[in-house]
Amino acid sequence: MLTTSMKESMAHPLNQPEDYENLTEREKTVLQLWIAKHVQPAKRPSRRTDYSLKHDFEFSKREGGFYVTVGSFKGGMLAAGYKPVQEDVETDVNWRWYAKFEKWKPSYDF
Repeated sequence: MLTTSMKESMAHPLNQPEDYENLTEREKTVLQLWIAKHVQPAKRPSRRTDYSLKHDFEFSKREGGFYVTVGSFKGGMLAAGYKPVQEDVETDVNWRWYAKFEKWKPSYDF
């Protein structure tokens, strides 16, 4: 059962995929290039959520990574053609995806 605070968090604009549209065209391009390099389609849902993946992107400074909201990252994944696990969309702020992710080590060169 969803609590009121969970529902409020899910509904927050920064957690919505539409927040992707607030990125500049350059930012969208950088995010899409990162997704294309590090994500592949899969038949099974991933174990990791977009919340942890957005941090991988943010720490990929050598590849142009920058701060994104969970919503912007969700929107980027949708724009790249990936499908979220429907149960997560309905019950959780952080979604799993039908995708597999490259094993990746962040570059902490700020």
